[in-house]
Amino acid sequence: MTGRAHEIEEALTSLTSAVKGHLTRTERAVVTTENRALNALEHGWVGLNQGYESAAEHLTETAGELQGVRDQINSCIKILHPIRDDTGLRAATERLHTAAGELEAGLDGILTRLHEARTLLEATGEEHLIGILQDLIEQVQESAEALATVEKDLAAEVEEASCSGTEESPLGTWISPAQRSGPQVNRDIDDGESLRGATKAQVADAAQRAGWHFRGRSRDGNGDVWFHPTRKGEQIIINDGYPGANDPTHAGPYVKISRNGTKQRYPLSGEPS
Repeated sequence: MTGRAHEIEEALTSLTSAVKGHLTRTERAVVTTENRALNALEHGWVGLNQGYESAAEHLTETAGELQGVRDQINSCIKILHPIRDDTGLRAATERLHTAAGELEAGLDGILTRLHEARTLLEATGEEHLIGILQDLIEQVQESAEALATVEKDLAAEVEEASCSGTEESPLGTWISPAQRSGPQVNRDIDDGESLRGATKAQVADAAQRAGWHFRGRSRDGNGDVWFHPTRKGEQIIINDGYPGANDPTHAGPYVKISRNGTKQRYPLSGEPS
């Protein structure tokens, strides 16, 4: 395992332990809250009973979500553990980066639910449970901040991999310009007509020079996908072509550029792959 992969794995392992602690405390809070609800019911305090029961429901759902977060972190660790070199790390980074973003959103949702449970308990005047939840909220917040740091590290790795020009993706392979042969023609990704008749390698060079990021192979496995780092939804697909297609553009290699709400296709040189 590389040093960077080891550091990220250690951070995630520490986060797993923290989430396990959050889960244990949440489950204890569920039991205590349910007991309070039962006691209120026995005394005929209907309003208190409903408040405790609502809080217990929120906490039960929170416990389930924490379990899901812990399982997802463990899945990330399994992706990292077998990595032996920087190329392997870059290949897994995109998946890890996406997973970290989902985990961060999951913890944010858990914090919202804990705040809602605390608000319900405040109506009961149960200071002991309110204190427990406040401590739990602060601890989960610390975990969310730790996860945000891991997410930033992974984002930096994605950026480094994209700019290095030689990385292997689990969906496809991007070869650096230095590894290619043949003359390099200057093409402008913002001028679609300049891409007409270019090779796939020349379009890839133009995308990289314009700051686009390589994602990997398309879902159908027939093209390389590049995405814009800041404009969501904008992408370039350098397609290998579809032998037997009726129209000449799709029959051979072509590039499809999706941006500003439009999709433009330009035929490239070469035979269908």
